[in-house]
Amino acid sequence: MKSLRLAGIIEDSVVDGPGVRFTVFVQGCPHRCEGCHNETTHDFNGGFRADIHKLSNKIIESRIKKLTFSGGEPFNQAAGLAEIARLVEAGQPGAEIMTYTGYLYEELVEKARTDSGVRELLSVTDYLVDGKYEQGKKAMNCFYRGSSNQRILDITRYPDSAKARLIERPEDFGALRGQYNDNVAKEKCYMKINEIKNIESQLSDAADEIISCANAYDGIGAYRVLINEIAETHGFDETYAPLLTAMLNERGKLAVLECEIIDDEIFIYKPSQDYSMNMV
Repeated sequence: MKSLRLAGIIEDSVVDGPGVRFTVFVQGCPHRCEGCHNETTHDFNGGFRADIHKLSNKIIESRIKKLTFSGGEPFNQAAGLAEIARLVEAGQPGAEIMTYTGYLYEELVEKARTDSGVRELLSVTDYLVDGKYEQGKKAMNCFYRGSSNQRILDITRYPDSAKARLIERPEDFGALRGQYNDNVAKEKCYMKINEIKNIESQLSDAADEIISCANAYDGIGAYRVLINEIAETHGFDETYAPLLTAMLNERGKLAVLECEIIDDEIFIYKPSQDYSMNMV
């Protein structure tokens, strides 16, 4: 039986990366950062054993295609996590993987030269949050991170290229995914961004309508707001979801962390009131 030592899982997290995610917390961490909010994950002998195939099936059955590896230090159990990612991708093609680490990306690239597990986990990771948590640099406005020194990197080109793109804004997720290595791709990205900016006023109007509707159902975890007329008029699709999410967050009237535009409906996700870890 192939297994991992875990601290816990959260099946519908909205704080461990963009969108609703299935988060796996591994047990054991060599960094032991001062002020870490997951101190119970430091002990390598703590937690519990979880079968890799059973956990992979659980993730697939959840139908959540966004998966986050956190901890603890995921790269201390890199091979097992990489296998989970591959199994989930086989069961849910197009799955998105985000991995947190106390190591720097540059350190991991070097480790990968001699450690196949590290190389495999980097290869299946789309977004990497790297660097130790530094209490003196704690910042509440750092999306999906605890301190300002930590980076979110798009590493979808690895292992073909070790180049990484820095994610500087929440709306950058997906909008430029993997497109940062050549002039043609960059030109297409900037064209798409310009297209999005041209409809900012319409999106702003939509955001106001969404807030008005969503506030009427305060306390519900996910809001469904029909926008048939708006979608038909402006041709909205999933391209505009990141920018609309940013607009909703900036208004400060609704604690929205992510939204999805599917066909003619907007799905808006609010943070869960219970972040306790569910055990496998």
